[in-house]
Amino acid sequence: MGSILSADQIYQFTERDENGGDSVYRLRILRHDQEHLVVTTENVTPIKIAIITAFEPGSLQTATFVRGIATDQWSTYQVTRVGAGASSLVLGHKGSFINRLEAVRRYL
Repeated sequence: MGSILSADQIYQFTERDENGGDSVYRLRILRHDQEHLVVTTENVTPIKIAIITAFEPGSLQTATFVRGIATDQWSTYQVTRVGAGASSLVLGHKGSFINRLEAVRRYL
């Protein structure tokens, strides 16, 4: 894994969605070495779907664990937490969470 990320650092990034606009996330590097990467994210700003607020700030959190298992082979595991600030309209739709996980997997 590249050296641009370092443990104990906090970053922010913006995700742009064509239906909800921009959402800002906080990304924390909890562990980063030759064999492991542990990253957490949480939304800093509301996440909107059209005019509806789907997630209030801090109510969508993820932890991603990446571990080297062999030369050029990695395993990933991700946990998503949806807090009390989430709209009931999004809680029953597992597909959106699976799509997000698949996007992270493909990127890694």
